[in-house]
Amino acid sequence: MKKTNQIIIFLMLSFSICTFAQVIPVTNNPLHAQYVGTWEYHLPGNQIFRLIIWEDAEPNPHDNEYYLRGHYEMVEVNGNSETLIYTSNPPDVADGLKWPYAFGGSVFLQDDGTYIFSAQYKEIHPSGSNLRGHSAIKRISSCLGCPAKINWKIERTKGFRLNPTGSSLPTDFDVPNNIELTKVN
Repeated sequence: MKKTNQIIIFLMLSFSICTFAQVIPVTNNPLHAQYVGTWEYHLPGNQIFRLIIWEDAEPNPHDNEYYLRGHYEMVEVNGNSETLIYTSNPPDVADGLKWPYAFGGSVFLQDDGTYIFSAQYKEIHPSGSNLRGHSAIKRISSCLGCPAKINWKIERTKGFRLNPTGSSLPTDFDVPNNIELTKVN
């Protein structure tokens, strides 16, 4: 009887751990796996800001490295439907040209022993500021069974900007900044 109870408890514990385990994507660079996926930040009201991060399918021909890339989007949720507010990856573009990604870079080991996904960022959605910056995506430690979380922060890069006459110069990014996102896929 005692052995049977131990087996049942073991099976229940195993099932619970498997249920909450994170699905880790297969990547060419093992450090990239913890960042690949879809991440969400819920704003007050019914808006959701998303980051979609993937690893290049092919290595860069210049250095034979695989890089992480990503797009972002903002949606309004109404019941079970979503309305797209903006995206860096629009389905249709008037001139047929669109950026293959809004941010891209690689994972680096920091002095404190943690890893960070460091990337060049450009705000490219049609109504966006068109500002460029450096984005830092850092994994936030989470408990066993808790969803994975990251911190997303963008800093503007200095440089010259040309604006059409009469238009105001944007001073900040339109996308949410210095936020904590939760992995959903």
